[in-house]
Amino acid sequence: MRKLTLFLALGMTVIFSFSANAAKQVYTTYDPDGGHILTYWYDEDFSSWPDVNKPELYNPSSATQRFVGYAAKIKHAVIDKSMKDWKPTSLSQMFYGNASTNSLVNLEDITGWENLNTSNVMNMYEMFFACGKLKVIDMGSWDLAKVTNITHMFSDNPALTTIICDADFHELDCFPPSFRDCTNLVGAKGTNFDTGKTGLDYARPDKGTTAPGYFTPSTKSYTEYITDNDTLYYKYDNNWYYSENKIEIYRGKDDNRFSGYASKITVVLIDQSMKAWKPTSLRKFLCGGSGAPSDLTNLTEIIGLENVNTAEVTDLYMAFNDLRSLDTLNLSMWDMSKLELLSYAFTDCIKLKTLDIHTWQPTKLKNTGSMFKRCSLLETIYADYDWNGYTTLTSSADMFYDCPKLVGGAGTEFSADGAQDKSYARVDQGTSNPGYFTSTTQRATALSNLDNAYKDLTALDNNAVACDIEIGDRTPLEYAINNAGAVLMDNAASVKQIKEATTAADNAWTEQHAALLPIAKTNADNLKGEMLDLKDAISAKPFEEAGIANEIQKHILQLIEAQKKTTLAEVKEIYATGKDHFLADVGAALLAAKQWGKDMLDALAQPGDNAECQQIIADAKNDIEAITWDDTKSVADNISAIKTAANTIATNTQTALEAARKATAIDAVTGTPSHVTEKVFRNGQLLIIRDGILYNAQGAVVE
Repeated sequence: MRKLTLFLALGMTVIFSFSANAAKQVYTTYDPDGGHILTYWYDEDFSSWPDVNKPELYNPSSATQRFVGYAAKIKHAVIDKSMKDWKPTSLSQMFYGNASTNSLVNLEDITGWENLNTSNVMNMYEMFFACGKLKVIDMGSWDLAKVTNITHMFSDNPALTTIICDADFHELDCFPPSFRDCTNLVGAKGTNFDTGKTGLDYARPDKGTTAPGYFTPSTKSYTEYITDNDTLYYKYDNNWYYSENKIEIYRGKDDNRFSGYASKITVVLIDQSMKAWKPTSLRKFLCGGSGAPSDLTNLTEIIGLENVNTAEVTDLYMAFNDLRSLDTLNLSMWDMSKLELLSYAFTDCIKLKTLDIHTWQPTKLKNTGSMFKRCSLLETIYADYDWNGYTTLTSSADMFYDCPKLVGGAGTEFSADGAQDKSYARVDQGTSNPGYFTSTTQRATALSNLDNAYKDLTALDNNAVACDIEIGDRTPLEYAINNAGAVLMDNAASVKQIKEATTAADNAWTEQHAALLPIAKTNADNLKGEMLDLKDAISAKPFEEAGIANEIQKHILQLIEAQKKTTLAEVKEIYATGKDHFLADVGAALLAAKQWGKDMLDALAQPGDNAECQQIIADAKNDIEAITWDDTKSVADNISAIKTAANTIATNTQTALEAARKATAIDAVTGTPSHVTEKVFRNGQLLIIRDGILYNAQGAVVE
C-alpha cells in the first residue's frame, strides 16, 4: 500500500492511506520525469497512484486500449518484484496497447524478466508486438512448458537482434506468423532472419544448419560431467544446450543431482565463466541430494573455488555435505558478508582435516545447526572472527557434534561433554576464553616456530657438512629436515600438525646434535694427525721453512681445543678454519717443493748453453710445475712422491743436457748444427746421423 503525503500551508504533514483492504491487481504506471519508464506492479496500491503516473489495469483478456497518448514516450519497461506473486494464464499484448497508435515504438529495453511467473501461461499473443526499438527479449528464466499460442508474439520488431529462449515452439499448432519483419534477428549459431521463415519453423534455439532457429539459449549455471577424466565441471554459459555430456542445471535449490554417476566423480573444476554468475543461494552446491547415491563421496579435489561470485549469497545449506573423501578445503576467498544459513554445510565430511574460512564475518548469520556434524577427523578451523556473539544467530544446535579431533588455536580440545553449539564458535584463547577456532595469527606464530626449528636443523646439517661428516651419518638429520620442510610447504597443514612437526624437529635437533658432535670431534682429531704428518714431512730439506712449521703448530693446538667444545657449531668453526689452513699449508709445501726442484734445474745450467739446452731446462721446469697433491694419499706419501718426482725430473734433465752438449761439440768439429738431421742413443752411446752417415761423439764414422 502506498501512502501520499500532503504538505499543508501551516507546515503540518498529513498522511492519507488508501485501499487498506483492496485486492491485489496487475497494473502499469508511467514515470514521465524519471526516464520515461513503464512499470508493471502486482499489489493493492493501484488506486493510490496519481493521474500523472497514468495507472492502468492490465487484463490479458480485455480488448481495452492502453498507453493512449503516451505510448511513444515510453523508453524503458520494468517488471517489479511484486509480479512474482501473479500467476497468469495469458500475457497477451502485455507490451502492446492494442492499437497501432498505442505501440511502444520507442521501447529500448525491459528489466526484471525474472519477476514474471509464467508457469501457467498458455497464451502469448502479440506480447511484444511492434516494440520498434527493442533489441533483446530475455525469456531465459521463464517456464514456458504450457505455452500454446505465440502468434505475432515477436512481429514487427525490426531492431530485435536476440531472443533468449530455451523453449522449442516450432511444432506448436497456432496461427502464424510470429516473426514478421524481424529483419535483424539472429540465432545463437548465426541463423539470420529469413522472410520465408516468419512462422514457427525457426521458433526454437538455433543449432545451425542442422536445426536452424531464431532463439539463443539462456546463460545458466550448470554442471557437466566428463566421463573421460571423472571430472565434474561447473560452468555459466549457454553451451549446456549443445553439450552431449551429462548436463544438470544448478539453481541453488533442493534439487537432487548426480544420480547414477556421483560416486565416479573425483575432481570438481569450477570454470572461470562462473565469475559472471551472481547467485543468492549455493544451497547443495556440491551435494547431489541427501544420500550416498547422489553425493560426491569420492571427491578429493575442488579446483577454481575463487571463480564463484558469493557477494550476494545468503544460503549455504548442505553446500558441502557428505564430501567423504575431501581432506582440506579453503574458502577464505569467498565474500560471506550476506550469509544467513550454514546449517549442515559440512556435515559428514569425515576426512576433512582443515577448513579455512578465516575471512568470513557473517554478521547476519541465523542458523549454523549441525554445520560440522560428524566431521570426525576435523582438526583445525581457521576463522579470525568470533561468531558466538552474533545476536542473529539463534539456531546452532549440534554445530560441532562429533568432532573428536578438533583443537582450537590455543590448544582447547573438543569435548563431547562440553558445549557443541555456537558457544565455542570463537577464536580460542585458552582456558580463559576457550574456542574451537584458530586465527591466522595463531597459525602464523606456529609456522614461525616451525620455520625457526627448520632453520636450526638446516644449520646443524651445514655444520655437519663443514666438519666432513659423511652423508650416511647425516641421514636421520636429512629425514628430519625433509619432514619439517614438507609441513612448512603444506598450505593445508593444521596448527596441530604444525606444532607436532615443530616438536619433532626440536627433538631431532637434540638427538642428532648429540650423535654428530663426537663424529665432528673425531674428524677434527684426524685433521690434527694430518697436520702433524705435514709438520714432520716438511721438517727436513727441501721444506725447511720455519714460517710454515710455526703456522701448522698453531693450528694443531686449536684442533686439540676442539675436543673440549660442547656444540657442533664451535667444533665446526675450529675444524673449518683448521682445514682451510691445512690446505694453505699443503699449498705452501707444494710450492716449496716445486721451487726446490726448479732450483736444482737452475744449478744444472752452464754458461754458454745454447738454445737447445735452455729449452731442455724450461721444459723440465714445466714438468715440475705440473706436479699436484693427491688427496687419496697421505701427507707423507705426497711429500715423498713430490721429492721423487722432482729428483727424477732433475736427473733426466741432467742426462739430456749432457747429450745435447756433446752433440754441440761434434757440430763444432764436423760442421754446423744445421747439417744435423738426427741424434740417437744406441747402446748408451750418442750417435749422430748426418747426410746419411753415422758418427760417434768424437766425430768418427761408425760402421
